[in-house]
Amino acid sequence: MKSLFGAAALLALACGTAAAEPDGNTGKTAIAVGMLCDTAQQVERYVALYNEGATAQTALETVNNEHSDPRACEIMTAMLTVGEQVATVAVTGGSVQVVAVTIVATKTGAGWQRTAPMVQYTAVFSEAKGI
Repeated sequence: MKSLFGAAALLALACGTAAAEPDGNTGKTAIAVGMLCDTAQQVERYVALYNEGATAQTALETVNNEHSDPRACEIMTAMLTVGEQVATVAVTGGSVQVVAVTIVATKTGAGWQRTAPMVQYTAVFSEAKGI
């Protein structure tokens, strides 16, 4: 079984300095590293591709190519506010919550750069509980 938990790009912000878990963290500010997409549907497509066996990089490139936008989904370090869960996708070993986040700053080679608040979407993996 392919481990979703081991894929940093799929886990999005769950691997970052602060986890962006949808349950109880709505409205909290976090600094995290992970995948962020322009739309919830792009996140869902990425998750589906990854769950079907694509590598994280291949899934990311596929989504970006399908949208003719090399930056539709990106891996980045960002300061963000956690928003609402907008979807749940069943995957091998658990589920993925698609969560809206608002980016307020990004980390670049020049350091932290404030940005105008921008809504993006990410995926947070939840491992299935044993019976």
